[in-house]
Amino acid sequence: MGSVGKNHARVGSSDSMVCKRLLCAFSPRIPRGIDVPRPPFFFIATQTGNLTNLSAERNIKFSGLPKIGHLSTMVSTSYAVGVDPAWVATTHALLQVVVNASTGTGACAAKDGISYTVVGHPEAVIRYANGGTTATGVPGAGGSLDTFISLRTTGTITSPEYVTITQTKAGCKVDLTGADKLFFTGRAPMAAGTFTSFLSGEVTN
Repeated sequence: MGSVGKNHARVGSSDSMVCKRLLCAFSPRIPRGIDVPRPPFFFIATQTGNLTNLSAERNIKFSGLPKIGHLSTMVSTSYAVGVDPAWVATTHALLQVVVNASTGTGACAAKDGISYTVVGHPEAVIRYANGGTTATGVPGAGGSLDTFISLRTTGTITSPEYVTITQTKAGCKVDLTGADKLFFTGRAPMAAGTFTSFLSGEVTN
């Protein structure tokens, strides 16, 4: 089951529905567009056997695209426990971080070596790819393996805690791209027992 949480923009196919409430539900098996107001919103996806998935907070500032797609990622509770053995659905949430394509030069053209912290959450457990201490590049793929962050929260799906992350790499800048800032706020809604995917960044000089 998919839904749109907290406020609203137009996404999906030409077969549209209008979402005027705080929360609107629809079946992912039926291609559908959603007409929603412009203020920030996020998607919610549920699937039996997996954690409820929340998207990063959207903030559509560009009206030139008739359709904006969304893909939900589903993971199990056991996956969250694999990231953080202390992860408990009643008190913890899981966050995914992905590094976007780089436009930098030199060391700033590579997407490895990035460190993350979660603002206001010193207890956050950050699981970098391959057990490393920073984000890890994928040789030959020009990409970076995802990083997963476990943190404690009292947020709920209807009243989530919004968190931001600090992304750093020595001598480089890591931030949302200019294009991403047209569609994302840089905040992640977090609720106990859920998985948010994903916050992103791009390495530049």
